Amino acid sequence: MKSLCAVTVVVLILCASVSTIAADNVSVIDGDTIKIDGRTIRLWGIDAPELYQTCEREGKPFQCGEIAREVLKSFIQNDTPQCTKKATDRYKRTVAQCTVDGVDLGSAMVNLGWALDYEHYSKGFYAFEQGKAQAKKRGLWNAKFTTPWGWRKDHRRSKH
Repeated sequence: MKSLCAVTVVVLILCASVSTIAADNVSVIDGDTIKIDGRTIRLWGIDAPELYQTCEREGKPFQCGEIAREVLKSFIQNDTPQCTKKATDRYKRTVAQCTVDGVDLGSAMVNLGWALDYEHYSKGFYAFEQGKAQAKKRGLWNAKFTTPWGWRKDHRRSKH
């Protein structure tokens, strides 16, 4: 348990050092959404905690949505992702599979446990990475969490 906590601390320190994206045309909205040249792109096949979503570890809440965003920022750093459009969602966002230096951002986020395979859309494309993250208790798998889709559903209900 201590080694996982140490890894989390290291990731947070690294992420904090990459708090802004240097590329003028790229920003990270949350753990599965970016903007390139003002165009919103939702990463295909994954679902990360919502920006204001909290999770729980050792009985204490933490900002897992914010951590997911910082982890995605750490992958992008100063690069502009290369994206292949897969669809347009109901919010008129481009849904795309994006890479940086040949690394699939969706795969990386799921592999580290800060996003889930969104099987409804991916048809299990990232299931292998998710299995590895879960087995090694990486990211969300080292915490109590509500799936992002479950969290959104619960919070939509509470607004009415």
